Amino acid sequence: IYTAQLNAKSPKFCRNTCCSCSSPSYYYEQIRVIPSKTATYTFSANGTLSAYGYLYQYPFSASQSCSNILVQDNDPFNQWKFNITAQLSASTTYILVVTSYRSGETGPFSVFASGAANITLTK
Repeated sequence: IYTAQLNAKSPKFCRNTCCSCSSPSYYYEQIRVIPSKTATYTFSANGTLSAYGYLYQYPFSASQSCSNILVQDNDPFNQWKFNITAQLSASTTYILVVTSYRSGETGPFSVFASGAANITLTK
C-alpha cells in the first residue's frame, strides 16, 4: 500500500493534453513502480480524492505527459477511483502518476498493488 496526499505544495501538470500548456492545474504525485517478476499487476486507488491514474514506462515528464504512457484510468463507475491493470516486465522501472479528476482538487489517497509477485512502490 502506498499512501500520500495531494495538496497545494504538490507539483502540477497538464493532464489532458499531449502538448505543453501555459498553466498546469492538476496536482499529482509520481510513484516509482518496480516489479520483481514479469506478470500482470493491478493498481487501485482509494481515499477521498477523485483519483485519476496514469502508468508510464520510465521516464515520466510532466511537461510531456503523453510520452511513454502505457495506460490511464479514472473509472467513473468506481466512484472516480482508478483501476489499472497492465503486464509489466521484471526489474523495469515504471511511474504511476496519481492526479485529481478535477482541476485543483486536493486530498488523501492510497494505492493498492496486486499481482503474481512482489512489487515495490516508492516516491
